Amino acid sequence: DVWKDGLSPEQTQMAIADEVERIYREEGMPASVRELKVSKEDFPAIAQDSVKIFNSNAGLRDTDSHVRGAIAMLEAAW
Repeated sequence: DVWKDGLSPEQTQMAIADEVERIYREEGMPASVRELKVSKEDFPAIAQDSVKIFNSNAGLRDTDSHVRGAIAMLEAAW
């Protein structure tokens, strides 16, 4: 029920994000990494650990690229 005629792709993305956040909050779930009490200083270690996940990289990206992408995702979710 998020889609509305006339919304731009960016507005649609924000509407979806807002609805997911609403659902999370309604269920008492954290909606951001910040709410998990994770320190930004831990992002490199978390990103490095994500390389160890079997299907996370699947050999498509080099390790450094994967870690940079994981850090960027954590920062966006902050």
